[in-house]
Amino acid sequence: MLPPEFIKLFLKEYNLRKIKKIIKLDGGIENENYLIENEHKYVLRIYNKNKPIRDITEELTFIHFLKIHAFPTPSPILNYGKKLVSKINGSYTALFPFVEGYHINKNKASSKHIQSIARTVNKYHQLSKKYKHTNKMKHNQIQINLRKIKNLDFLD
Repeated sequence: MLPPEFIKLFLKEYNLRKIKKIIKLDGGIENENYLIENEHKYVLRIYNKNKPIRDITEELTFIHFLKIHAFPTPSPILNYGKKLVSKINGSYTALFPFVEGYHINKNKASSKHIQSIARTVNKYHQLSKKYKHTNKMKHNQIQINLRKIKNLDFLD
């Protein structure tokens, strides 16, 4: 559970009202993710302290780039200071809208699912070629992200 001091600073940083529920989400290799609920649902991402701010900023800028080019991804919410990244108690954070969804069982994926996934991966690949890096983050990182998408369980 997040400490009360962190929650208080988080509420102030994002100008949010009282929180009804906080649930730690499973997964997250390079960060921790929490479902935050008040009158809306959000995902709070707390980055690993070893991840440099330039890489976090690049990642969030790329996600924002994808969103403005109609790629289906939740874009980070700007904090009170109109920035993509916040620093709370020494940890870099980002807030995203929560998106309802479900996982496709690889044994039940239809050809429509596979075609949709292929179109989405293609669009991601095409947009990643157009993206202008802001801080010379390793171009390989985008390619690594693409490989992760291609290696999803339901594509086996």
